[in-house]
Amino acid sequence: MAEKMRLADICADSFMLVLQMRATQEFGDPLVLRERILHLLEKMEHQARQNNYDSQDIQNAKFALIAFIDETIIASQWSQKQSWLSNPLQLQLYNRFDAGEEFFNKLDEIRKRFHSNTEVLEVFYLCLVLGFKGKYGLVEQEKLRIVIDELYQDLRHSIDKSLKQLSPNGKRKDEITEVIKKEIPIWTFGVGAVSLGILFYMVLVLLSKGTASDVIEIIRGLL
Repeated sequence: MAEKMRLADICADSFMLVLQMRATQEFGDPLVLRERILHLLEKMEHQARQNNYDSQDIQNAKFALIAFIDETIIASQWSQKQSWLSNPLQLQLYNRFDAGEEFFNKLDEIRKRFHSNTEVLEVFYLCLVLGFKGKYGLVEQEKLRIVIDELYQDLRHSIDKSLKQLSPNGKRKDEITEVIKKEIPIWTFGVGAVSLGILFYMVLVLLSKGTASDVIEIIRGLL
């Protein structure tokens, strides 16, 4: 029997797309981009159902990804951004414009039952550590950092367990450590085990959809 995939791994394609968009200013034809994103979300839902995830968990993870994707596009310098602003994914799929606030409302509700919702919380956590700000925007960064730190503490056992496993391309944790320390100075993320843990976790998830060099280049773009 095949091992159940982590929900965060199933969402890796969407995370990779967001990071790729953040590395450029032009996203191509708006209709093609929308179709690509909808296809990725449909694929994510299908894979999650195949792995027997609860339908509510799937929908919550999907909402988090949509909020992250919309924010990424709206905050970009894309020359055709205005066409997206008039019909973001959250409006098309949920008939709402407040995904940046609803993201945190959902997060609060899910955290009340975090022992049974760690998989979907990992998706929300990755959105945050990869740059989603939502209602906190640019003016309440300290509050956002507190939210991320608290969520990390909730998920610490789950994240530590992931870090003890082999990465998707067969490299062990110590080998990944050496690559990261050599290529990306850890002080750029802040000093401490929590920062290193976040970086490890990002790499483990993203490696499921790319090579080590691909991931290094993407993470460098975040610095």
